[in-house]
Amino acid sequence: MKTILNVIWLVLSGFWLFLGYLAAGVLLCITIIGIPFGIVLLRSASRSGRPVLR
Repeated sequence: MKTILNVIWLVLSGFWLFLGYLAAGVLLCITIIGIPFGIVLLRSASRSGRPVLR
């Protein structure tokens, strides 16, 4: 059941959410002030692919 829900999530919106978090995280990591926020967004990007993990 978790696998089916993860695939549905990934196909419908998870991929675009992942790309948005990834792009924003990389852009924020370019500046010194934005590095902590960029790291948080990169962690969120890695978690947005599998929201039904637990």
